[in-house]
Amino acid sequence: MNSINRLLLLLILLIIPIIGYSQNSVTGKVVVKTGEPVEYAQVVLQTLDSIALGVELTDKNGIFNLTNVARGNYELIIKYFSEKIYSQRIVVEDNLDLGDLLIEKKLSLDEVVVNGKKPLFERRVDRLVFNVGNSIAASGGNAINALKVTPRINVQKDQISMIGKSELGVMINDKNIKLSGENLIRFLESIPSDNIKSIEVITTPPAKYDAEGNSGLINIVLKKTRENYWSSLVQTFYEQSTYPKGGIMGNFNYNKNKFALTTYLNYSNGSYRPKSTNNFFYEKQTWEEKTKQRAFTDLVSGRVTLKYNINDKWTLGTQVTAGNDSPYDKSKTLTKIKNKTTLEIDSLLSTNNITDLRFKYIMNNVYSDFKLDSLGKKLAINFDYFNYNTKNDNLFSSSTFLGNTQAPINDSFFSQHQFLKRDIKNYSTNFDFKFPYDWATFSFGTKLSFTRTKNNTKFYNVTTGISIFDPKQSNIFTFDENIIAFYISTFIPMGDKWETQLGLRYENTHTKGFSSTLNEENTTNYSELFPTISISYYLNDNNTFSLDYSRRTRRPRFSAVNPFRSYSNRYAFYEGNPSLKPEFTHNIEFDHVYRNNLSSSLYYSFTDNGSSTLTLLNSEQVRVTKPLNYYKLHEIGLSESYLLEKWNRLESDFTLDISWNKLVSKLPDVVSDNDGWVADMGLYNIIKISKSLKLSLDFDYSFPGTFIDSKTKSVFNTDLGLRYNFMKNKMRLNVVFSDVFRTNKNRFSIKNNTMSSDNTDYSDAQKLRLTLSYVFGNRKIRSNERKVGNKEEYNRVK
Repeated sequence: MNSINRLLLLLILLIIPIIGYSQNSVTGKVVVKTGEPVEYAQVVLQTLDSIALGVELTDKNGIFNLTNVARGNYELIIKYFSEKIYSQRIVVEDNLDLGDLLIEKKLSLDEVVVNGKKPLFERRVDRLVFNVGNSIAASGGNAINALKVTPRINVQKDQISMIGKSELGVMINDKNIKLSGENLIRFLESIPSDNIKSIEVITTPPAKYDAEGNSGLINIVLKKTRENYWSSLVQTFYEQSTYPKGGIMGNFNYNKNKFALTTYLNYSNGSYRPKSTNNFFYEKQTWEEKTKQRAFTDLVSGRVTLKYNINDKWTLGTQVTAGNDSPYDKSKTLTKIKNKTTLEIDSLLSTNNITDLRFKYIMNNVYSDFKLDSLGKKLAINFDYFNYNTKNDNLFSSSTFLGNTQAPINDSFFSQHQFLKRDIKNYSTNFDFKFPYDWATFSFGTKLSFTRTKNNTKFYNVTTGISIFDPKQSNIFTFDENIIAFYISTFIPMGDKWETQLGLRYENTHTKGFSSTLNEENTTNYSELFPTISISYYLNDNNTFSLDYSRRTRRPRFSAVNPFRSYSNRYAFYEGNPSLKPEFTHNIEFDHVYRNNLSSSLYYSFTDNGSSTLTLLNSEQVRVTKPLNYYKLHEIGLSESYLLEKWNRLESDFTLDISWNKLVSKLPDVVSDNDGWVADMGLYNIIKISKSLKLSLDFDYSFPGTFIDSKTKSVFNTDLGLRYNFMKNKMRLNVVFSDVFRTNKNRFSIKNNTMSSDNTDYSDAQKLRLTLSYVFGNRKIRSNERKVGNKEEYNRVK
């Protein structure tokens, strides 16, 4: 109760600053001698000692309106393209209408020629900006094509990641979107790159954002669209790997007067064939496992966003996202159990596994944005809810055969049926304030988040053909997590060369996990501070430097703390860990942008209480995979991105990332200390054949490396592509042939003090994909995506 009282008091203190502001306004119209209005003139209201209080641009009728101006004496200055063209001292006692303000100076209203070209890369205080419009590779495609040539971003195997970060969040116009995996890929493919102004890479998120995850953020900034227009896109794709896959998607965007509507719908269906080979080395035996699998997908998802501008200062809106994913997997594993001494096959283990999954989710964001005055003060209020429901129906059976005769061993047949139901509900609310001043901008706010996870796991032994309930392996588990957070941040420009951003976030986390089956309860209650510091220095037009520091945390995924068991065969299972604790990471990064097309980043991170899944051999010779907090990790790396434009026909993007990491084990009896190098490089080429036709040739190479407890072997990948626009750019055809030489295989080995293994996974990466898009309407998409408040909680349900 005390915590609630303190929270209410803080909310009151946060709201007090917005009460009591004067509601006086200063209006006027800027015109020339002919009576023609002056559009885009900059109107500045400042004190008599030259402190700017408000800035506004005139509209197409030359009208400006400065509101919430306190009583007093001011100077009104009007600038046109940075040139001072008018000034007047005014006295504000009530609403003031200055009427027509006549500009005596001659202005070129008809022609304003801007010869400068935006640089390809721009470094700001807390982010790197990639100006998409200046890139040949990005133009004429979609958001995925643009991300492929964005510094620090890696797009492979339908996954988007940030180099040097374990997780990634994606925003549209500074508003988070709660999509991942195939859902995220399909959504980004529906955004034409010609509608993207820039992509911002935020490697050190400011204090405004949750401290959850050692993650970075991508902010896709769309071009502004004219009002009273609509647009739509329809897209279909066909993909052929071992098996076919296809889908259709579309969006519709409507913006009329004060009302805006955005819709998106996606459906895909098909299958692919991943394969894996795993060799496990025990003291006296070697187990050689080969698994063939067919994975089906049946996905439908959609999004509806509504926004209404009640007036110039108040906007209301809502965003609803829903989806239904029904993956279905069938796999068969043959295990050869060999004697290490004689190398003969002692026995064979055959396992069949059928997994039927159902994922349903619905997310709703309701928001209200307030402009508190014309000086830029803002308040944003968000209420968020999501419900994520999972059903897992898993049936596996295994039989053991003699190695020499392959005759079945008596009583070796074993079969088990597992049912898992998981229901996750989250409620959260955010209050965010922004108070800009001439010398600094302050941001502060609060977030409340409440999550409840219910898990019901039931095991049945069906070896005899009759289902027999197994209470020892069944479990009912609930997990509650409540988070209260406050933050404050300030941005301080210091002349023309320096910029600084400082932030501090406080988060209090309370969790309670209870297993009614085991009658066990685990609770935690901790508070942490998360500072962020960003400093930028602009040496000259060719060199920009920045230094960033942040502290982050990564809380366990909701499924990882559930102590249920999931069997892959009778000798191997996964088990959750209700005692799993959060990990904490310190990040330091030094960045340099040279000549607007070379981006360099030197980064260091230290992770304490690091957690990962470990596969250990127990006393019964059963492999147990379980998440554990077992290490400290030091990592230092260098990331380079160079974009070369040649002859206006060829654009090549070269990326290189080299890092060294050292693991210090907290469980020396189980895992030894480890260190090693990891390095990746890529070369992405776009050849412009004509205005409508482009070809792409991409290479990726990963060097052999060591990270945490695994050693990886080299991986090479080649992709070929064709992009053709016709019907005046309304119709677009993309053809991509991925993994041309079938070399994109994940090969790695793991070693600890109980066992070791060699592993090879191939995700059926070689495929031909054809995508056909048709854009109609005004061919400009207006995005109303919101920064939803429970994005980080949603990411942890998967």
